[in-house]
Amino acid sequence: MFLLGMGAAATFTLIKMSPLVLVIVATTFFLTAIAAMSLFVLYKKVRGEHKHEAIVNNAAFNMSLEKAANDLFSMLSNVAEKGAEAGALYTWKQRKKLKV
Repeated sequence: MFLLGMGAAATFTLIKMSPLVLVIVATTFFLTAIAAMSLFVLYKKVRGEHKHEAIVNNAAFNMSLEKAANDLFSMLSNVAEKGAEAGALYTWKQRKKLKV
């Protein structure tokens, strides 16, 4: 929900950006969406294997994979935030150049 709110708030900033920055931001969000879908499939697969696995040694390995998937999901939100920050910083620098 935070990302949706951030995206709505950043729309006004994106409108004023140059086309090159818009392409960079759009590509970043597109790649983030692909990564999110891939991680979701991986997470579901690991979680399904974890539920049906009866061997203790493999259970520990599956738990580490599940933890890795959770960590990747938590870091994925940072990609979108950093992309928005970079776009806003670029726009600010462009405006500063125009005022000088």
